Amino acid sequence: MNRTALDQYEGLVTDALKSCSAKLRKSFKTAFIQLMILYMALPRKINFTQMGRYSDSSEQRFRQLFEREFDWMQFNLFLMRQRFGESVRKAIAIDASYISKSGKKTPYIGKFWSGCASQVKRGLEILGIGIVDIDSRDCMMPPCGMHMTVSAQASGDGRVSKARRLIFEKLDLQRCEILDIEGGRAYSVKTYSKAMKRNIKVVVHYPESGGHKIYFSTDLDMSARDIIEYYRTRFQIEFCFRDSKQFTGLNDCQARDLRKLDFAFNASLASVNTAKVMRQRYYPSISIGLLKAYLSNIYMRKRMSYFSE
Repeated sequence: MNRTALDQYEGLVTDALKSCSAKLRKSFKTAFIQLMILYMALPRKINFTQMGRYSDSSEQRFRQLFEREFDWMQFNLFLMRQRFGESVRKAIAIDASYISKSGKKTPYIGKFWSGCASQVKRGLEILGIGIVDIDSRDCMMPPCGMHMTVSAQASGDGRVSKARRLIFEKLDLQRCEILDIEGGRAYSVKTYSKAMKRNIKVVVHYPESGGHKIYFSTDLDMSARDIIEYYRTRFQIEFCFRDSKQFTGLNDCQARDLRKLDFAFNASLASVNTAKVMRQRYYPSISIGLLKAYLSNIYMRKRMSYFSE
């Protein structure tokens, strides 16, 4: 019997569930698999109302499911091993993302910076930690969490900007290692940073388009080429948030309970992780968006044939 794309997606979720050390009830596994399918099958907003409307389970069942504790770390680590294999060059990227949210009783609601709107807006902010694979130029995210303030991030950026400005002003290009990088030339040197009070390795990249970019690392043994590649690949974490907001409803949960919000955010990001493994294994030539549309069409056709019988 030929397996559909929906069967392939369900198989990946089932295998990831088996990797979790905690014993899970059969009823939880069934509901969880159904939920993960809905995250990739629902065509519009992904909330409790839509879940009850497009599945055989009630809205209340999904509300109860979102109150359960689940080991998202083990679930996502299994998917990461499937996606990245034994690749050695990996990095950890940390980034915050604004979540649109209204109301007064939602935990941790406040004013946060929205990069898309380029202004401070009322809502929530989640902190994501991504594992970036340098060779495949991709990122996958283990569990994310909500946090209450952005002051630490802002002050940190100020210190780094000052350090980079001082480094560039005092950089002697004649003492640097010269590298021919695709799209320009780069200079590398080891120097002391007063702002960070330690030695660092600096790479100044001059693109052919003009201007310059400064990268640095506290690992003095890292090659200049690796420093540039690590910095360039770090941006992949932004695509995790983008895909989750566009395709798996990261912004859609209307719950006000902290446990339900946490479950919803992690389910959305885990759905993208599962889709990335599925793309690599079965459909390498299509995007996450096209895969979502394909799975949604199969699911809706299956639902219509069920009701027509």
